[in-house]
Amino acid sequence: MDRHELNKEGIKATQKRRLLALCIHWLVRPLGYLELTDIYKIDLANLPPLFEVPGYTIERANADDIKQITQRIKRDEPPVVISNLWAQGHHCFVAKSSGRVVGYNWIAFAAVQEEEYRYEPRADHAICVDAYTVAEHRGKGLHYLLLLSMLHFAAGCGKTVAYTGASLFNMVSWKTHLRIGWRLDFTFSWFRPYFTLARQPWRLSRERYPLRLDWSHHAWFAAQDQ
Repeated sequence: MDRHELNKEGIKATQKRRLLALCIHWLVRPLGYLELTDIYKIDLANLPPLFEVPGYTIERANADDIKQITQRIKRDEPPVVISNLWAQGHHCFVAKSSGRVVGYNWIAFAAVQEEEYRYEPRADHAICVDAYTVAEHRGKGLHYLLLLSMLHFAAGCGKTVAYTGASLFNMVSWKTHLRIGWRLDFTFSWFRPYFTLARQPWRLSRERYPLRLDWSHHAWFAAQDQ
């Protein structure tokens, strides 16, 4: 079955939520930045089967792959964020074309910082973070396959449930998750005002497992201090 036909009802419902959130987001934008992050979870016992994308391979990353990501793939995220994830022992999966890394995704079995969020999973749980695909290689299912490969890996390591966060405004991300079979656990929201000196975000909803807002240790800010 074409993956684009999967969970169409769930995608339609999330699109409606996104539209409403965008209206509020732009209404309050002169005062600050409003974020709504959907926290998804998936049972690792019944995952969809793996598949192939012609012309690409999916592999667990090694040190050379991490070096290639930090030196060759340009994005707004500081490269040292990737180096830190690797140094902390988290697991990276890469998509390669002609031997070059063109996409990657991370999965953590221990506490991990992703941008403003701190995730602290139980011993039998996993957290999926930090995905990216080079622009010219998008639209071919690589993000879907990378994510699915990581989930199969986690299941093989004895993990039972995986969690991930996806901004409600990031439609590409949550569509991929919904098509695989992730289900929404809760939505966490915050507002970062422009009119305060520290510009620390205000929590608009309650933190729940496995997430907490930790702006002072934002992965990008910590990277800039190194």
